[in-house]
Amino acid sequence: MARVLLASFDRYRREADVNQAHGLLTRLERGARDGGRGRSLIEVLVLRSVTATARGDLQGALPPLAEALTLAEPEGFVRVFLDEGRALTESLRRVEEGLSSPAVARFCRSLLEAGTAAPGQPAPDWLEPLTDREREVLGLIAQGLSNGAIAQRLFRAESTIKGQNRVIFEKLQVKSRTEAIARARELGIL
Repeated sequence: MARVLLASFDRYRREADVNQAHGLLTRLERGARDGGRGRSLIEVLVLRSVTATARGDLQGALPPLAEALTLAEPEGFVRVFLDEGRALTESLRRVEEGLSSPAVARFCRSLLEAGTAAPGQPAPDWLEPLTDREREVLGLIAQGLSNGAIAQRLFRAESTIKGQNRVIFEKLQVKSRTEAIARARELGIL
């Protein structure tokens, strides 16, 4: 419902819509905290940040975003941030400077790199996270193993490993093994 209200505000600029979204998110945040629902809390905090920005409260957008980043970083939750697209870009840039944890600051930078583009260019499509098997294959690629060696180690056909490489490259939006390793390190996957 909060997303609908924010979309309505974007289209019609009715202050009541954004205020109603703010009230709803405040109640949802309380429920998520009381119920120990961490994933829900992260999403609500992200939406609270987007709502504060929509209200013109740029400073008010930073605390919920910083808390969401702190909660999401250990679990590697990326999608909840990237789903908001450019609505979070400026807030992510501003909040990055004030983060006390180097790990959370790196996580914030990786979100900016993954979900933003130069002005005037569309944001890249960020696909789903790597599966456990894809992470395992990526780790073996990082060790310098060939497709044949990876196939032998994992008891798979070499063609299966090549197919997994293509999927990994697509998800990381790279074209080579070297680029895949570099991107995975940037994103904290390796």
